[in-house]
Order: sequence, then C-alpha cells, then structure tokens
Amino acid sequence: MRKYFIILFIITLFSPLKLWAAELYFESNSSQIQVGDVVVVNLFVNSKGDDINAIEGNLTNSGNLQLKDVRDGGSIVSFWVSKPLVNNEPTHFFSGIIPGGYQGTEGLIITASFEVMHSGQASVNIENLQVLKNDGLGTGTVSLAIPWVSKVVEGLGKPKTVDVIIDNILPEKFLPAISRSVDLFNNQWFVVFSTQDKNSGIDHYEVCEGDFDCEQASSPYLLKNQKLNKDIIIKAVDKKGNERVAIIVASNISNNYQKIALFVIIMLILVGGFVIYKKYHVKRL
Repeated sequence: MRKYFIILFIITLFSPLKLWAAELYFESNSSQIQVGDVVVVNLFVNSKGDDINAIEGNLTNSGNLQLKDVRDGGSIVSFWVSKPLVNNEPTHFFSGIIPGGYQGTEGLIITASFEVMHSGQASVNIENLQVLKNDGLGTGTVSLAIPWVSKVVEGLGKPKTVDVIIDNILPEKFLPAISRSVDLFNNQWFVVFSTQDKNSGIDHYEVCEGDFDCEQASSPYLLKNQKLNKDIIIKAVDKKGNERVAIIVASNISNNYQKIALFVIIMLILVGGFVIYKKYHVKRL
C-alpha cells in the first residue's frame, strides 16, 4: 500500500498543474536599447483555456522610460472603460471589456511606445491585475503578469524611432444606442458607442447634437438634448484622422410630424371658417 502512495505522490508531483487561469505577457522587437530609443512593446493575454471578457490593471514602467503612445489597433478589447493615459507618470490605469469573450493564447490588448530617457535597467509590468471570466457572473481568475525587462546599453548608433504607420482605412462601422437607467445620470437619456480601428487605433470620439457644438466624448455620454427631437451624430476618429460617422435619427421625429399635421389642420379650419364667414357676410350685403 505504501508503494502505491509513493507512486501517486510522484505522478502528482510531476503532473502539469494549471496554476494560473490567465497570463499577460509583453513582446518587443527591441532586444537591445539605448538612450533616445523609442521602444514598442505589445501586451498580450493567454487565457489558458478560459473564456475571459474583462481585463483591468495598472501598466507600470521604470523611471528611465516615458510612455509616448498607446494604440489599440487590432486589440481584442473593443470597449474601453478606461484607456491608459499617456503622461509622465510611471503608472497608467486601464480597464477594458471583451464583448463575447476571448479564449486563446495571443490576444493583443495594447501596443505601447516608450522613450528611453537614461541608462539603467528598463522594465514594463502590469500591477493590480484583474481578469474576469465570461460566465455572466463576473467571476475573477487567478492571473499572472510577466514583466518585460531590458538593459539600456551605450554605443548602438543612431537612436531608433517608431515606424510610421500608413493608415487610410476608416474605423469599423458601429451602431450607437440611446438608453436610460435609474442607476446612471439620474435616469436621463444617454448614448453608448464603441468601435475598433485595426491599424492606428481609435484616438477619440465626437458627439454632435442638433444645434449644439460637436465635442469630444466618451461612452456613455449624457445627452444635452433630452427631448431627443434632433439627429445625433457620433464620429469615431482614429490616430491618423480617419473618421467613421454613425447617425441616430431623432426618435421623436414622428411627434414633429404630428405637430405639423395638427398645425395644418388648425390652419385649414381657420381658413375654411374665414371663407364661410366671408361668403355668408357677402350674401347678407
């Protein structure tokens, strides 16, 4: 009996165990870097067989790196709650949703560009990582982030810059929707929208309402015109300035037609009454 326990222990010890349900990792074409280089780092997720639909965390970089650009062209994340902000801080929060879920080993999340500011060890990592399963319950998974690390060396020649992206393709078509909820904006009407750009990535959105000026916006967006009697134009603009436009036709347009029809009827009644009055008045004369 003791022999069987020993065999079972050995099998268990050397059996492949699934310790992590999801793994985030970085890839870069820059094996050696120097001061002045712009390093492009891609962040991927390996779901380890799970179906996931939400990712959140802090993109962090060492003090000798400065974030210059973040692109989401080709990302599996199609709805960003919060994109990483490009600034001089070493921590950049992000949170995104993957409608329909993702199951695979090379799911691109973002492409980040960093400028090497001075010598030392350069690193990029993800902290406070949270990955949720696509199970309708928001179940969290035990996840792991593998950092990217490189040593800054001297004498490599002219600093490397980011390749120029040629992008003359519009962002993908999208269908914005109007909604309201007691849990958001005090039950006032808002519009939600999201799309992707497979090349340079979405730069920003613009919302144009009737007579109001267009303005940059994020989803969900509280509508200024709560009567919903004017068309709403949503523009998705990528990082190269290409625009995709979606239009929501005024949902209350039928009410306008009804008002016009009522006005016409009233005018006809008034005109008819005036004609009858004139006719009757002429006869009496």
